Amino acid sequence: MDPTGAVSWNGLTAQKMYYTRVMEKIGVEMQILKVGTFKSAVEPFFRTSMSEADRLQTKQYMDGIWSEYKQAVGASRGLTTKQLDALADRFMGLQQPEAQLEAGLVDTIMYCQDVDSLLRVYTGTKDYNTLTTGKLAKVKRPESKAKDEVAVLYLEGEITDDSGDGIVGKDVVKRLKKIRKNKDIKALVLRVNSPGGSADASEQIWHAIQNIKADSIPVVVSMGDYAASGGYYISCGADYIFAEPTTITGSIGIFGTVPNVAKLRNKIGLDIDGIATNKHSALEANMIYKGMNPEERHLMQTMVENGYELFTSRCAQGRHVEQSYIKSIGEGRVWLGTKGKEIGIVDELGNIDNAIAKAVELAGLDTYKLTYYPEVKDPIEEILKSFDNTTDEERLIMKMREFCSKPRIMALMPEVTIQ
Repeated sequence: MDPTGAVSWNGLTAQKMYYTRVMEKIGVEMQILKVGTFKSAVEPFFRTSMSEADRLQTKQYMDGIWSEYKQAVGASRGLTTKQLDALADRFMGLQQPEAQLEAGLVDTIMYCQDVDSLLRVYTGTKDYNTLTTGKLAKVKRPESKAKDEVAVLYLEGEITDDSGDGIVGKDVVKRLKKIRKNKDIKALVLRVNSPGGSADASEQIWHAIQNIKADSIPVVVSMGDYAASGGYYISCGADYIFAEPTTITGSIGIFGTVPNVAKLRNKIGLDIDGIATNKHSALEANMIYKGMNPEERHLMQTMVENGYELFTSRCAQGRHVEQSYIKSIGEGRVWLGTKGKEIGIVDELGNIDNAIAKAVELAGLDTYKLTYYPEVKDPIEEILKSFDNTTDEERLIMKMREFCSKPRIMALMPEVTIQ
């Protein structure tokens, strides 16, 4: 470590923003429809703090992630979990470099410009070449001449119907149809990294995957950081599911949000009038501009509950269990990959290489080549894009705009910032 550097080791925290009081001030009420005690994605719009259910599930997966971190770091640095907790309580990122050296978090303190002397010892020579990560990323894999292919489809981001930067339902369905038509593809691996999103788009993707399976093409899922709610919806129908120990998954539940801007309308003096040919012709507009009446709320809640029935039936079908069991572990509850394996929503803990090996096994292939969909992007460019410079105020405005735009039915996990 550089003499002016530091190792950030201070434990984890999960923070959530609650918009209820802000929305009260501007005169907007979010009308909530949901299924699942633990489906807390909508809590920021009617609460000012965590519910007991959300606190329970958040603590459970945060403790699990922290435990995995301590085991990995402890094995590498020769430190016990008690020692690592004690170091975290000291907030090692604010300690002097000598303290971090003494604690065993680093092996030596050295200026970056002097690392050359260390590399000479490791390489055993004065002459060595260096390679930037940018150049390393462009090193091509040896091309396989095998005819049979294993397709690897990356599904990253929030699930939307027909536009967005994440998993766009209509585009993914087209890509899956293309994969299905390619007779050289003998197996499909889905790399899912998604908190969920549109319930309808999730169902469309699920159906397209089932069509591929109907052609005797095995489908294996590899879960990334998270594959929850809609992310689990599109995964549950696979033949085999891998998750990382710290993958956030589950969150099997549905919710709907309908903004009520009646108070805001009165504040700014905006009047609405019109005609309708039938009883519910203006249902969407009335719910937004006037607020739901009991009959409208019943209609919307029924639709959400029907969505939950469909979601849990898909999970039950894919996991080969009773729907009642899925409901008992559902309720919108978030699980870590380790717990997911225990309760049966995950088959095995492993990474994408394990998933590819399983797909090859299920397809009975001796030789194969990998085909990536979409084309693999430059990793350095993607890393740079991942840096989020958005302020809390900008994030609040974006989130309120997103939820207040229109009525929508979602399969989305709770939003949480883990640091």
